[in-house]
Amino acid sequence: MQSWLRGWQRSPVLPRRIDRPSYYIDFNKEYDWTDHYGRYTKSSLPTYVTGHGQNFVAQYCLDDLYHGENMASLEDFDQNQGWLFGTDRDALANLGEPIILFNPVKYGKTTTTEYFDWFTGEMVETQSKDGGLPLISRLVEEGEAKDYSPMVTLAAGETAELAMASECNFSFGFGGGGCQNDGMLIMSLENNWAMATPMGQGDYAFIPHPKDGQSHSINEDAEMGEVVAHVELDAETFFANGQYEAEWSPYTLALAKAIPGDPFSVANNGEITVNNPDAIDYDAGHMSYDLEVIGYQGNAYTAVSTVTININNVNDIAPAIVAEMPAVIMDAQQTAEIDASMYFSDAEGDALTFSATGLPEGISIDSKTGMITGTAAAGTYEVVVTADDMVNKTETSFTMTINAPVAEAAPEPKSDDGGSFGWLSLSLLALLGLRRRQH
Repeated sequence: MQSWLRGWQRSPVLPRRIDRPSYYIDFNKEYDWTDHYGRYTKSSLPTYVTGHGQNFVAQYCLDDLYHGENMASLEDFDQNQGWLFGTDRDALANLGEPIILFNPVKYGKTTTTEYFDWFTGEMVETQSKDGGLPLISRLVEEGEAKDYSPMVTLAAGETAELAMASECNFSFGFGGGGCQNDGMLIMSLENNWAMATPMGQGDYAFIPHPKDGQSHSINEDAEMGEVVAHVELDAETFFANGQYEAEWSPYTLALAKAIPGDPFSVANNGEITVNNPDAIDYDAGHMSYDLEVIGYQGNAYTAVSTVTININNVNDIAPAIVAEMPAVIMDAQQTAEIDASMYFSDAEGDALTFSATGLPEGISIDSKTGMITGTAAAGTYEVVVTADDMVNKTETSFTMTINAPVAEAAPEPKSDDGGSFGWLSLSLLALLGLRRRQH
């Protein structure tokens, strides 16, 4: 008893099991046109709902499924499982003809047709296989050959590359149908993630493919809807031709993988436009994006090509003020030395030039270094300093006060109190001596 999920790694946390079972069509039973569900048989294996609750996984026992005489052994049957399932009512066969077999062995859906062979004069039966064979290979070092197989067991930390094989018939009208391939399905059991991937014909398809390695550029200030470029096409086959405007089965380009932020969109005709201007900000670290572009026409798909979009840095951020310039107080004839550059910065690293207004005569600013130097007369001055990155300007101001010199007081004349007192004393003594002689 084996499950069709045999090749996938199960989640450590098992998905939820639901009571509603899965059914398969038992081709060992005769089809009754009056009972569309007569051949529906309940699967003996449970059906699971994935962790997110929006995907379900049906399981079938390979022993129970029809695999015909060409795949008599279970081992052969288990080598090549497809993913396309349908009901008798979904099968698009003409009334009265056998229904189309959805064979999980031979690359998915298998359709049998007949045509008249003019060389033999007999009717010839052909089969077309419209699904892809999943092939997996561990990643190898450059120069080493990859070993693809339907199943691989990876160790912790290992990575595998998933590819797909298909059978094609290029008989150019002599019974050949090319590659009518619907692809394959990958589903996660842990969350709401599933991917249906088409089968491509690679670079050698009969349609052009996006030129791999091409690059274009756009300025970081581009607006919503601005055209970046048109995807360039290339081809290795002489008859490759893509018609965007074809009425039937037009050639179409599309993104094969979404990019976080959705910075760009690719129109059917390969026109790349800006979809989210905020996601192309060079200063936020968005310097380039690699778009994975695929082309297709009908059921033919090209190889996925890388289209690089480089983001051009645009001077769109003005210089910033790091701190307010403080007031300056100095004495007259004192030399000013003020570094104005330390109060500005530029996020984009642009070179700044400086200028100032309101400086007194005798004091100036160096435009390259931002140094304010010189001497000036007393006064109060309102100075405005401007930083310029050649596109944007930012200014700040400060007050410069130059004090006038303090005048020295005139010296007071020296007093001669001691000499006057001496002459006065001598005069009094002389007068006293004169009076004594008279007595």
